[in-house]
Amino acid sequence: MASTKNQVYALEGKVALITGAGRGIGRGIAVELGQRGASVVVNYSRADKAAAEVVAEIEKAGSRAIAIKADVSKASEVARLFKEALEHFGRLDIVVSNSGTEVFKPEDQVTEEDYDRIFGLNTRAQFFVAQNAYKSLQNGGRIILTSSVAATMSGIGNHALYAGSKAAVEGFTRSFAVDAGHKQITVNAIAPGGVKTDMYDE
Repeated sequence: MASTKNQVYALEGKVALITGAGRGIGRGIAVELGQRGASVVVNYSRADKAAAEVVAEIEKAGSRAIAIKADVSKASEVARLFKEALEHFGRLDIVVSNSGTEVFKPEDQVTEEDYDRIFGLNTRAQFFVAQNAYKSLQNGGRIILTSSVAATMSGIGNHALYAGSKAAVEGFTRSFAVDAGHKQITVNAIAPGGVKTDMYDE
């Protein structure tokens, strides 16, 4: 993402939590929000070193950051993530649910384990992140979920599992947007196309 070092710190005083922020798109979002003045909760699931590097980059830009390790495919871990974030910063204003994974297989080769893994992180995790965000955000907060162009595109082979997991996220988004309206919380989904991150290479 383009640097915003010379821009006004429009998010100063705000606290943002980003899941899957140790690498790829999530890392870029976390760093950008930090450069815009927000304090940032960097959630990650595996790579301690990578998460520490994201925190260091945000702090170098002049903002505060903390890394919290949690497997967001588990509802109990999502609840712990939000609890620790609130204990550390005292508030949350922005939540970006970015964690996700992929599988490319012919449909007749997809296993139950594949299904559980893809829907566990792409769908289940995003629901419980949105749920905890709804309960935790300040009035006027922002929830951003991550869908994909695959949710609505046709003509992509070997993609039913991934596309279905992301289509559900768009349904979550529309419903949460209605339910969160009384708190002036906006709920939106972004739908990236193919982005060549390290997950893409895997």
